[in-house]
Amino acid sequence: HIASAEVQQALQVQKQSARAALDRLKEVAYMRQEIGNPLSGIAFTRNLLEATNLSEEQKRIIETSVACERQLEQILNEDNFGNLYQGNIELDVAEFTMETVMDAVISQGMIGSQKKGLQLTREILVDIKAMYLYGDQLRLQQVLADLLTTAIRFTSSSDGWVGIKISSSMRNFGDGLCLMCLEYRISHPGKGISEDLVQQMLDCSQEITQEGIGLSVSRKLVKLMNGNLDYIRESGMCYFLLNVELPVVKREGGCECNKAFD
Repeated sequence: HIASAEVQQALQVQKQSARAALDRLKEVAYMRQEIGNPLSGIAFTRNLLEATNLSEEQKRIIETSVACERQLEQILNEDNFGNLYQGNIELDVAEFTMETVMDAVISQGMIGSQKKGLQLTREILVDIKAMYLYGDQLRLQQVLADLLTTAIRFTSSSDGWVGIKISSSMRNFGDGLCLMCLEYRISHPGKGISEDLVQQMLDCSQEITQEGIGLSVSRKLVKLMNGNLDYIRESGMCYFLLNVELPVVKREGGCECNKAFD
């Protein structure tokens, strides 16, 4: 029995698609390996620097570099993008400070903003920066960096600035259990990102771009953190609005939130 021309054509298309998918997997494996090699060199060079006599400011710069390295390593070691894209992953919860996160996020937006002549501003209370929180530091960094760099890409040089503002409130449940309710606003003037890209972020578009994939993944990661991510348009300005609650680390002598907000 000889298959019809339509069936033969469908089988041929299926074979070509499978071959293209396999070639793509090989490309990804190659890129992961080749990116990993210089990343190891960066880590080794940083270890050499750490062994020298560094000032406090230099130590902070090294700490920012380490945070960015760890974020990149996590992305490179992602073994199942399908699970990540569907939001079916486990968060790696540990102690961190918001200062470390923000330094890493801002550093990832600096070159892009400088190339466009944009002023990159941040507004965060000192008490929030220094507080120890529980959460997935690298995933939070990934989300905030993606939102910030997207805002920078969609802001023209003539608009002049992109800003990130963090505000917070506390929920104290007693017995040392405190939740910090964090609101991040990543604002930029002008028309903002396209409505189609917003729909891609919300998984309401039939087609998806590279930028849309990043925003969609970010939104799913925020949902895993029991948070929300929206894009708001106002007259002359737009902003990503991210809300998330993170447990505050309990120290001897009481909850960190009691010390910061007494």
